[in-house]
Amino acid sequence: MIIFGNFRHARIIAHRAGSGFDPEINYCISRANEAGELLGGVVYTNYTGRSVMGHIAGFAPYWLTPELLYAIFDFPFNFLKVERIFVTVPTPNERSLNLAQKMGFEWVTAIPAVVSGGDLDVLSMSRRDCRWLKLKARFSAGLMENAA
Repeated sequence: MIIFGNFRHARIIAHRAGSGFDPEINYCISRANEAGELLGGVVYTNYTGRSVMGHIAGFAPYWLTPELLYAIFDFPFNFLKVERIFVTVPTPNERSLNLAQKMGFEWVTAIPAVVSGGDLDVLSMSRRDCRWLKLKARFSAGLMENAA
């Protein structure tokens, strides 16, 4: 099930993604199994009006479903109305970098010597390049009921 705004999930996701979570200004979308166990999700920080940072983490195999992908991109692009989402990935973390690129994020730059063991890659996605928003017809009605 997709969960909106769970502070406990947000803190766990943010910690795994190397970020913090402030419930006053940040937001979380997560997925849990039937027993309520966190499978993965995203925390949004640094909202500027035009962009937002996404911090993504998974905790179980197959945590990232099409429904969750739609929710992850619908919130910033259609609700916050941002033009661009940014994510950062430590360069040595090839698995996370690969996941971000499969999701459609494109490499922008690397900030040298930021993390233990190397650089920090910065990736971004614009609204027009987000293929996950095309899933709207499949998921939007059910997700909006859960978000209320």
